[in-house]
Order: sequence, then structure tokens, then C-alpha cells
Amino acid sequence: MIADTSNMKKITTIVVLVFTFFCSKEKKNTNKLIQIKRSSWSSYQGEMNWYDAKEKCTSIGMRLPSSKELVAAYTSGVNKKWDTKQTNWYWASDSQSAENAYYVSMHNGDTNYFNKMYKGNQTYGFTERHIRVRCYR
Repeated sequence: MIADTSNMKKITTIVVLVFTFFCSKEKKNTNKLIQIKRSSWSSYQGEMNWYDAKEKCTSIGMRLPSSKELVAAYTSGVNKKWDTKQTNWYWASDSQSAENAYYVSMHNGDTNYFNKMYKGNQTYGFTERHIRVRCYR
């Protein structure tokens, strides 16, 4: 029996392996393998503060992705199907401090941090920031 490869491709989960580089206080540049599955990402969940983002992801049986997972989504191209017409910053689960959490740009993969209470669509100074939410399984 000859297998229909087009159907097999539809059924098989696409797995992209990505090497991301990260620095920490304890270690210098270290490679970490992160496995990103296209089917593991939720649809766009809106713009909200970090606390609401975590709660939203939990309420749909998922979690807020780490900054490393978001960078891997950018690097692997998984994010290319995401709507990035406006801003393309997404909250990450990791905290920079008690008051700040990381977010990742889907425009260039850069990671930065901002106040966790920042509502995703407020004007901050002269810049209007839109920090979006996608959940990960």
C-alpha cells in the first residue's frame, strides 16, 4: 500500500527545532534547544496587562510563553502567520523584577521588559505601545 504523503503532512505535527542563545548571570553564552510546534500556539488573545495575560492563558488551558519560546517562534518563522500589521510585541511569562516582565518583538526578535501593570494598549510617554498576548501549550 502506498501512503499518501500529502495527507501525512497534514496529520503530522510540524516541529521546528531552534537554537536560541541566552545569557544569564551564572553562565556566559549557552546554547539551549527549544522545540516549537506550530499547533501549540493559541489564536490572538488581545492586548492586556501581564497579570491578565497569565490569567487568560490559564483560563483556556494554556500558559503564557517564556521569552525564549517567543524568540524561538520568531527565529523559526512560526510567527509569520500571526497578524503583525500593527505592533508586534508579545508578553512573556518571565519576570525581570517584581514590577517588570519581558516582552518580545515579532518584528526583530528583540527582548525587553516593561511594567506588568501596563495595559497592553496605553500611551506611554510619546509612544503608544501595544503588547499583545498569545498562549502556548
